[in-house]
Amino acid sequence: MIKIRVDLLNTETNELRLDYTPDFEYDNLDDVIFIWSEHNFGCDCNRSLFFYNWDKERTLGCNSGDNIIKIKIYDMETSRIVYSEY
Repeated sequence: MIKIRVDLLNTETNELRLDYTPDFEYDNLDDVIFIWSEHNFGCDCNRSLFFYNWDKERTLGCNSGDNIIKIKIYDMETSRIVYSEY
């Protein structure tokens, strides 16, 4: 099982959230990259929930723009970057 850490960057405000660690693990790196880049966690509405600690008043809408929240994903075991958008 793979445990990850995600750094998130709001490109509109230049706010950076370091060290978001999901409570779940993944089976493989392909699953990690898919869910965070093309699936549910690839959308600004979901990424902003993680970024703002589930503060619904601060989260972005699904149609807020083209990837305002950029991410960098690390494999916690190796500390290696496995996916980066910035």
